[in-house]
Amino acid sequence: MSLLRLRSALFLSSPIYQLRRQVSSLLLQNHTTPSSAATFPFAIPRDPSLPPLTLPTDLISKFDNIASHVLAKVEVLTDLSNLDAAAEYARLAVLSVPESTKNLKTKTQIAETCRLVIGAMCRKKRYEEAYELFHYFFNVNNVEPDFGCCSYVVSALSNQGRRDEAIRFYRRTIPYAHFIPDYNTLMNALIDAGRVDEAYSLFLGGFTYPVFIRGFLAHGNMDKANELFQDLKQHRESDPDRDFEMSQVAYMEHCFKQGKDEEAMEWYRSVLDKYCLKQDKDDEQGTVAKWKPKIGHKPADTVNTVLEVLLKYGKKTEAWSLFDKLCGNSDIEKNEAYELSDQETRCIMIRECFKTGEISKAMELARKEARAGCYTTLVERLVRQGMMSEAEEMFNEIFSSSDRIPRYSDIWIHRMMVDGFAKAGRFDDAHRFVNKIADISLGHVSGRFHCSSITGRDFLI
Repeated sequence: MSLLRLRSALFLSSPIYQLRRQVSSLLLQNHTTPSSAATFPFAIPRDPSLPPLTLPTDLISKFDNIASHVLAKVEVLTDLSNLDAAAEYARLAVLSVPESTKNLKTKTQIAETCRLVIGAMCRKKRYEEAYELFHYFFNVNNVEPDFGCCSYVVSALSNQGRRDEAIRFYRRTIPYAHFIPDYNTLMNALIDAGRVDEAYSLFLGGFTYPVFIRGFLAHGNMDKANELFQDLKQHRESDPDRDFEMSQVAYMEHCFKQGKDEEAMEWYRSVLDKYCLKQDKDDEQGTVAKWKPKIGHKPADTVNTVLEVLLKYGKKTEAWSLFDKLCGNSDIEKNEAYELSDQETRCIMIRECFKTGEISKAMELARKEARAGCYTTLVERLVRQGMMSEAEEMFNEIFSSSDRIPRYSDIWIHRMMVDGFAKAGRFDDAHRFVNKIADISLGHVSGRFHCSSITGRDFLI
């Protein structure tokens, strides 16, 4: 760290830094905050008892507040999960708002900074702080509205059960923001709460058909569900195949819920018949069961949902039979199977193995697929079971190849191993993984500094 302090001291005493201080001072003098009586465009439900966020003036004299440098600083701090510091530095981005009206790159960097810090707060469920930051950026300081930030707020309010506030915010956002935020979380929250008609009036269109068919079926409005399904059926040429397929799956699940297993299996066959020819002619052996894709697009989302429904309603034999066909364990060619499944298909069945206590089978599935996603699903389940020796064995297999070294994005699985070893009382092993995390983090920050020297996005830690 002594080298870093020396570098910082030289930078603080340099002529260019002194010039930047003067520019920052001018920016601060010209930066005005609206009066408390101002009418704000976004109906963000902030806590009025909290003091309003202000510019961190103590940082202005220490830090270069050019938009690209603020963004770089916030990127590092959010990566290191230091959200308090990230939120403080992110507030400096508003000093570049005047420049952003003339410079698209600056505008993009400000938006990215806002998105990073608000998104990070929402992921950690620090919702009130996310709302305060949104208010500070978009209401108080007139940052141009951002799709991602608005979507985070809609989802956060929905997750908190504050559906009416989410609707108000959503409605106020559209005319100001010139786009429609992501409303999936709000739509599903309304449907789950029985407010299907209200959600329908707000959101029906395009890909939402399967969601509303499921919702109307769940709440007993079969006529409306059938009406939507027939409408979708008539417009299949213009609508994506996935919408029609997922609607069929919704009927399949509804029939299982009602105890109508035979009818549910009819829906099941109608979904999969589209993808698979169940009978091919073999000149020597007669007719044999063989599955081949019939269409060009990849239907893994539909197939994965079908698998989950079968498992949920106890159709385990059918689920495993389907999985074997999908994953090349029967007479289907592997390249054909790949068109019908993806990594999540294996993860679904790995999780099922743990539910039934078939741990060795789960490990076999992960090794057969040999993809990081399957391994991490397996490691997560092994840690939950307290099987730390097996978890470490699979963990090592993830990074066994020379081109798969641990990256900063892999820290979460290292932390999981630390927690697992600590719970098992294996503190030496936990400490060993803490050291691995430290090495990855230092390498990540070092890489950021190297990048800053190349790109000119310089910043201080």
